[in-house]
Amino acid sequence: MKTENCANPIIVLDEIDKAGGSSRNGRVHDTLIQLLEPSSSSCILDEFLQARVNYSKINWIATANDTSYMPAPLVSRFKTVRVNGPKTREQFEVIIERTFNEFACEHGIRREFMPVLGKPEVEALKPYMTTPRVLAKATELLLSPLLSNPINEKLH
Repeated sequence: MKTENCANPIIVLDEIDKAGGSSRNGRVHDTLIQLLEPSSSSCILDEFLQARVNYSKINWIATANDTSYMPAPLVSRFKTVRVNGPKTREQFEVIIERTFNEFACEHGIRREFMPVLGKPEVEALKPYMTTPRVLAKATELLLSPLLSNPINEKLH
C-alpha cells in the first residue's frame, strides 16, 4: 500500500473455503474477521511491520466453492453473489474454445493450425462437461497428441 501510494487496494482471496483447516498456528478465519470488520481493522498491530496500521480501507473479494463449512461470522462480512456453473452445450463449447486458444498459445502453435472439432470430438468430450476444470483437462488430453505428430514441427 505504501509502495503504490494506494490506501484502498483490492485483495482477492481465492477459494477462501479451503483456507485454514487447522488452529495450530492460529485460525486464518479469525484473523480475516478482524481485518474485514471496519471498526477493528482501523488499528491493527501488524506483526511483520511491528507497527499499528489502518487496514480499514482495503476492499476484499473472496471466492469459494462452498461456504457451508466456513464460520458464519466470516461469511456474514461478505456480500454473497452466487455464480452458476455452465449448464448448456453452448456454454461448454466456449470453454472448449478458450482451452484451444490457451493450448495453442502455450505450445507455440498458431491458432489457425489447430484442428476444428467436429461433432464426434464434441460428443467424446460430453461426459466431461461436468465442470469447467474437468472439461478443460479433457480437451487438453484430446489435443496433446498433436504435439507428438511430426507434421506439427512445421507449424511452430
